[in-house]
Amino acid sequence: MGLNVYNKKEEISFNFPKILFVGLLVFSLIFTIVLSFKKEVTIVIDNEEKKIVTFMSKTNSILKSSGIKLNNKDKMSVGLNSSLQNGDLITIKRAVDVSFKADGEEKVIFTAEGTVREFFNAEGIEIGELDKVTPSLDTKVYEDMTIQVKRVVKVKQAQNLPVEYITIEQPNDRMVKGEQKLVSQGRIGEKEVVKELTLEDGEIVDQVILKETIMKESVSEVVDVGTLTKMEVPNGETVYYSSIIQVRATAYTADVNSQGVPDDPYLGATAVGTRAKRNPNGMSTIAVDPRVIPLGTKVYVEGYGLAIAEDVGGAIKGNKIDVYVHKYSDTLNWGVRHVNVYILEDIQR
Repeated sequence: MGLNVYNKKEEISFNFPKILFVGLLVFSLIFTIVLSFKKEVTIVIDNEEKKIVTFMSKTNSILKSSGIKLNNKDKMSVGLNSSLQNGDLITIKRAVDVSFKADGEEKVIFTAEGTVREFFNAEGIEIGELDKVTPSLDTKVYEDMTIQVKRVVKVKQAQNLPVEYITIEQPNDRMVKGEQKLVSQGRIGEKEVVKELTLEDGEIVDQVILKETIMKESVSEVVDVGTLTKMEVPNGETVYYSSIIQVRATAYTADVNSQGVPDDPYLGATAVGTRAKRNPNGMSTIAVDPRVIPLGTKVYVEGYGLAIAEDVGGAIKGNKIDVYVHKYSDTLNWGVRHVNVYILEDIQR
């Protein structure tokens, strides 16, 4: 019995180094395995970098253990169930509030998209070819920004419109200035107008006429307009004149001159066969150039009175007249004057 005990002790003593070695080997193996699970992961949230040492592999576990919570609109570079390796990078872009205005509505949308264009794509917002987007599609999205869409459409419109008639005024020298008389009634026409309308959010902002077709011609209205001016002459009579002529006025008579020779060799006979006359309160005779003032024309001569063009004279050419007076001395008193001659018109009142 004593021999056997000795042998066992000797055997244990002999095997102890082996056992220790195996234990250390196992521990080393376990430690190596544990170390193989250790990893360093870099997490960047909105450009802020954070390094995490972890033994976990799944993304969601790493985020949870690091106290990082995600919004359902946040964007991450890897999936939540992805397995990460040492040195891997996770980028997270936090969603921000954006005010979106379109179609008469305004609402707040969370988004983590980079540009306005990407925002529209992510939200399924359709933009027409003519729609106006503010700001531009390539603008970067930022918190509390406002994105507005104005819906722009072009439509064609056809409508019948009136064609207004024009009024033609024709002078009437038998009527006083300010008086008008309808000669013929105007008539409104009709046309079809085709327009292209540009609407922004339902409001017309521009219109272009594409075509006009006259359906019914308009008819012009014709109106007589008076040209005469009313005037009261010194004898109290009211007369009407159509024009004024400035003339050089001299005087003549049938009386004899200082040498006893008649001033008028025809002794008062006029070119129209009447006798020359001087009537301060009625019509007197004047000699004219018929090319300027036709014979038979009634006039008012400043400083002389009412007269009728009944005579001519060899020296009376152009804007010149000769007024008839009773005596030779009256011709001297008249002399030579520059006066206005008012061309009178007879009108029924």
